[in-house]
Amino acid sequence: MPTLVIIAAQSDTPVYTHTFPASAAAAAAAGSPAPPPPTTLELLLLNAALDAVDEAAWATRDSYLRTVDTFADAAVAAYITAAGVRLLAATGGGGAVAGEEGVRAFFVDVHELWARVALNPLYVDGEPVRSRVFRERVAAAAARRWP
Repeated sequence: MPTLVIIAAQSDTPVYTHTFPASAAAAAAAGSPAPPPPTTLELLLLNAALDAVDEAAWATRDSYLRTVDTFADAAVAAYITAAGVRLLAATGGGGAVAGEEGVRAFFVDVHELWARVALNPLYVDGEPVRSRVFRERVAAAAARRWP
């Protein structure tokens, strides 16, 4: 399960951030309130990974870029849309992202959700996504797809 998922616009500004609890037991105990804010280290890791995502995007034509950056025991997997929006997921432990097919399926699910938001005529490009339904669907995709 990822610890943090960020959707970054073309201008490198995060338009969506979702922090996942460390364990399923913590999620059940917490109910469904707003997720905790990301730590400074997680944000720094993902902001540093944006450069690695740009470099990896030039090296391949695939949308799913696999693990693009690692730091200590954290790894960052990335996916880039045709419009240049980057989806990043940070994981803790092991230094690599396990279960490549599940991770790819998670990113495809989130990409579909993002396309629905981006095509909404009321959504302004670059503005943060604050939809509770979007957050719940991203969490459901992570629970369903991520190993």
